[in-house]
Amino acid sequence: MRDVSHFEVAIRNAYDRVMTERWDGDGHWLLDDRSPVRMPVMRSSARGQLDANRINRKIIDDAVARLRPGFSAGSLIASLTLGFWVHLSDRSREAVIWRTYLYQAWPKGTNRAGLQRSLDSILRLRNRVAHNERLFDPSAPELSPTHVDSDLVRLFAALCPEAKARVNGNSGMTPVEAFLRRSPAPADIAL
Repeated sequence: MRDVSHFEVAIRNAYDRVMTERWDGDGHWLLDDRSPVRMPVMRSSARGQLDANRINRKIIDDAVARLRPGFSAGSLIASLTLGFWVHLSDRSREAVIWRTYLYQAWPKGTNRAGLQRSLDSILRLRNRVAHNERLFDPSAPELSPTHVDSDLVRLFAALCPEAKARVNGNSGMTPVEAFLRRSPAPADIAL
C-alpha cells in the first residue's frame, strides 16, 4: 500500500500539473463546467446514451461538499480517490482528455490502452488490499502482487523518476521482490 500511495500522489500531481498548464477556462479545471472532466461526454451503450463524466462530476461535487469553505485546489485534489485519477485516461475519455491533455504527463509514445490496463490492475489490487479481499488468484495473474508492483514501479518511474529513486532506491528489485527475498513464503507458491 505504501507503493500505491506514493504512486497515487505522483499521478494526481502529474495530471493536475498538465491540466492546470493547458486548461484555459474561467475556473479551476476540476470545477469549471466546460472542463473535459466535468462536461457531458456522451457514449452509446446497450442502455442508450450515457454520460461518461456523470460519475466524475458526482465524485468532485461530493469532495467539494466535504471540504471547508474557501478550500484550496490542493485540498480538493488530495480528496479525490485513486479511482478518479485512473478513470481519467479510460477509453471513454480518450478523445476529450487523453489526446488533448493527459498524454503529456507520460513519456512520448505511451500507449493509452496498455497504460490503462496497468492502471486498472493497480487500482483493483489496491481495492482488494483495502477491503481485505483475497490477493492471490491463480486465474488472474495480472493481479498478482509481484506483477502489479512491477507495473507500479515502472509507471512511477515514468511519471516521476526522481521520486521513484528516492522512495524505492536503485536496487533493481521492486519493493515486493525485496520483501519476498527477505521473507520467503513458507510454501511453494507464486506471488
